[in-house]
Amino acid sequence: MRVELVEGDPLALEQQLVDGALHCALLYDYDGDTALSDASLRQRTLEIEPFRVLLANDHPLADAERVDLAELAEMPWVRSRSPLEASERALVSATGAAGFEPKTLLYSEDYSLIHAFVSAGIGAALVVPSVVDGRRAVVAKPTVQDLGMRRVRFVSAVRDDALHDLVEHMEGLLMKAAGVL
Repeated sequence: MRVELVEGDPLALEQQLVDGALHCALLYDYDGDTALSDASLRQRTLEIEPFRVLLANDHPLADAERVDLAELAEMPWVRSRSPLEASERALVSATGAAGFEPKTLLYSEDYSLIHAFVSAGIGAALVVPSVVDGRRAVVAKPTVQDLGMRRVRFVSAVRDDALHDLVEHMEGLLMKAAGVL
């Protein structure tokens, strides 16, 4: 048996599950995404978290109860490399509704790098509360606009093979760790 971590966009990972290339996957997606259409896949939601705007502690809006994205129209953003990434889709949707297209400071999936740029006060980012590093000089603020939610799902192929029990065991461990059980 071999356990391998594979990164990819949710649609590609779902297809690999259907094709049998993967037995299970953790998928992070935007709450507006539709449910799986393939009956051979089983899914369990492990976590749902709201998106928040990450700002430097000393940003003028850091003390606001809620931030209006329109006030950040000139702010550069740390964005995801993938247009399919949940945070990127949420950012583009919310800023579009607020009447602007986000300016890009840099593209990164590295939360340490994201926190470094934001805490330096040179950019903002869209994150979920579980990734906020409390050791950094940042705050994660809700917005006036609906940013949506990030959903984390355990998805597995429904097969009767030698790894079936192992996949179910892994699902149980992840559900317990997420507090779903």
